[in-house]
Amino acid sequence: MPPHITVTAKIRLLPSQEDTLKLVDRIVDTGINALTVHCRTRSMRDKDKALIERLRAIVDFVTAKGKGIAVIENGDCLGWEDAKRVRSMTGVHSVMIARAAESNPSCFSADPLKDVERNLWPAYLRLVRCQYSLSPQTQRMHVKAKYLDNHWSLTKFCVTQFKSARMDVTKAESNGLHQKIAKAKSYSEMQDVMGGFSGEEDMQSIVVALDERPPREHRMMLPTDQHEHSSPEYLTVTPQGTQNPEPPGSGAPYLPHDFGKTIPFPNYNATTPTPSGIGDMLLPSV
Repeated sequence: MPPHITVTAKIRLLPSQEDTLKLVDRIVDTGINALTVHCRTRSMRDKDKALIERLRAIVDFVTAKGKGIAVIENGDCLGWEDAKRVRSMTGVHSVMIARAAESNPSCFSADPLKDVERNLWPAYLRLVRCQYSLSPQTQRMHVKAKYLDNHWSLTKFCVTQFKSARMDVTKAESNGLHQKIAKAKSYSEMQDVMGGFSGEEDMQSIVVALDERPPREHRMMLPTDQHEHSSPEYLTVTPQGTQNPEPPGSGAPYLPHDFGKTIPFPNYNATTPTPSGIGDMLLPSV
């Protein structure tokens, strides 16, 4: 691949550390730029504790190859404090957060949002109804004065995933809001929660906040002397007999079936025939 194209890889641990290192050795020799390691084996479930302690040996192995490949941790990292703990323990360059970000998108902050029913729900509901466009003159995001009508079931699913510590919101208030959105069948039924502001005002406040943020201030820089090697006796493997051939799904609802039969590429007429079993999307000839 051309040098300006970044290629990354993501793996799970193999049952033995020796086999995992053999796999890593083959992958890093392909010329990748970064390797993400989900610290569970294929047969482990989300409820099983991620084997973070096995990552130090992988980081040391990749570093010794001298190819400048970043190693990224994934698994059981729920936020800023977890990221500091994992980086200090394993020496990884960064961490990947997935499910925790669905529960609270501000988990990457050192001071994540609390009381999300008040501090996140209303703005999120307003924003997902607005349509945005990128101005070619300024390369800045502008908000159009019309709604996108993101499918309500998808918005509803996302909102009900949001979780946080409660400070001012009582348990009764939280339960009431969850019951309200569970019964709601459209955005209009949540208008009193969204309030009188428009999604345009929310988007503009986000643009201002991004413009005022100093570059790279949000990066987590740890002193190199915090990275201490873990003892070999802590290296473990997955218990035998655990059965889970594929990672569990998120349970998110499917998209509605009202988007038409094909998705043509803009300004492109010639297309190759769609191979059987691939679906209805039309791809340009190569």
